[in-house]
Amino acid sequence: MKKIVLLLIAAAIVYATFFTEKARLDREVDRLCAIDGGIKVYETVVLPADKFDKSGRINFYEPTKKIEDT
Repeated sequence: MKKIVLLLIAAAIVYATFFTEKARLDREVDRLCAIDGGIKVYETVVLPADKFDKSGRINFYEPTKKIEDT
């Protein structure tokens, strides 16, 4: 009986420690997300001239290219 009680106490301590640590880490993630949440990163990509049609619109579709079946 004494072993069962000790096992239950040990399990309760491990359980409580795990969930208090998880809660602390969740709070830390929420704090960091609140700090970094508004930052956006943009990257400028230069397209080669052959990706534009005669009027200057972007054209990635090339109907002369055949799509090979794999």
